[in-house]
Amino acid sequence: MYSINTQLCVAIVIAAIASLSASCPDATWTPSSRIPTRCYLPVTQTQSWFAAENYCKGKAPNAHISSIANGFESAEVAALLEDAPGVHNLDSFWLGASDLLVQGQYQWTDTTPFTYTNWYTNQPDKTNDCVLLEIRFNSKWITADCGEPHFFVCAV
Repeated sequence: MYSINTQLCVAIVIAAIASLSASCPDATWTPSSRIPTRCYLPVTQTQSWFAAENYCKGKAPNAHISSIANGFESAEVAALLEDAPGVHNLDSFWLGASDLLVQGQYQWTDTTPFTYTNWYTNQPDKTNDCVLLEIRFNSKWITADCGEPHFFVCAV
């Protein structure tokens, strides 16, 4: 038989694990299968990078255009976008990265450290400041004019 202390410790551990799981803002968001505290919202309505960031901020507290912290998250976001209704293999999605503050130094809008990259050949293009995920290029990243309208993915 387990002691009361052991049962209490198990209950605390279970509660701690449960609190780490994603609590998405509402049913339109998809919980991450790889990052327990992360949820995504693919948006297939085209907007500029700036309007997309504002849209995400308006959808939930602490929401931004998605950052990508590692290859696992990159694969998950790419799969989510490829499966989103109305998405075609030529579509592009804004990510929450730009070098608007300092040319050549990319930063995520959610302040995630910019340590992982997935650039397409000859990218980043120094003439553009905002980052797109290109489904047609195996979900590699390219830079584009921040004012161009594209789909995007919010994350919280």
